[in-house]
Amino acid sequence: MKPLILLFVVSISGCAALDPAQRPINYQHVVIDPSVCQKCDYSSDIYQCNNIARHSSNYTGNAAGGAAIGAATGAIFGAILGLDVGTLAAAGAAGGGIGGLGNEALTVRQSIINCMRGRGYSVLR
Repeated sequence: MKPLILLFVVSISGCAALDPAQRPINYQHVVIDPSVCQKCDYSSDIYQCNNIARHSSNYTGNAAGGAAIGAATGAIFGAILGLDVGTLAAAGAAGGGIGGLGNEALTVRQSIINCMRGRGYSVLR
């Protein structure tokens, strides 16, 4: 269990070290209705929307927040159930951190979709 925790902490630390311009956001697969926005420049617009989302994302904060909540929840359940508090706290931290990353990924995707809609696209998916 401890190697898993170490791997998780190192991964989160690596994300924290990236400045917003280097974060890995590049959502190119927005499904649009091409008949709605005739004079739009999809390549330029998706690039600009990706940059907007990149600069407003907070992967590190959401992962850390999720890890903290998961650790606290695991520790509480461990204490209530009489199980190893440290192990459950570590498992909760790992799960919460991964959940935080997933939630931020969904938020970034929705930001890009909203940006594309604001530019006149009919986003289907």
